[in-house]
Amino acid sequence: MAVPSIKSLIVDALIGKIDILRVKREFLLNRFIQIYKPHNLRGIPRSYAAYSEFEQGLMRNGVSREELDRWCQEWQELVHNCEKRAKKRALNEVSIETLLKAKLAGTGIRYHLRKQQYRIAVTLTMSHNTQATFYIQHTKFREQLDKVLPALQQLNQLMDELGQPIRIRALDYRLNWSESESENT
Repeated sequence: MAVPSIKSLIVDALIGKIDILRVKREFLLNRFIQIYKPHNLRGIPRSYAAYSEFEQGLMRNGVSREELDRWCQEWQELVHNCEKRAKKRALNEVSIETLLKAKLAGTGIRYHLRKQQYRIAVTLTMSHNTQATFYIQHTKFREQLDKVLPALQQLNQLMDELGQPIRIRALDYRLNWSESESENT
């Protein structure tokens, strides 16, 4: 799994998913590592330490007050640049949930949302004690939400016609797949 960038972490912090001071400590630690290239980080307090202790740990390892102030100024500019992105993401997430509730009203279908960086994973209940997960991208949520309920209804209808549940998963490349013969041979 990819490590999220500082900007992504700031956006997560601005929408309330994680603590902003934790992200600031991570930003300052990254600056320290980039500039000082320490052999180990034993003397640097981690995210569980109070912010003042964290700053003191950096200063004990050679960071001057002026340098720390400059890094904090960079941090403020970065946070300011990420505010618009955070507001847009929060608005998209609220819009997706509101539209989903409206589309599912009266259907009896239960749902669960898992918010991710660029999309929302929507898990919906189906007949035959099954569930389906759809990934709705923030940028295309209107078009994608329009297709979710019809797809779910088609799958439910197919399971009802078959009389048994269907389980769909990602392709397992470890299996020894057999090729079916084509009609042209």
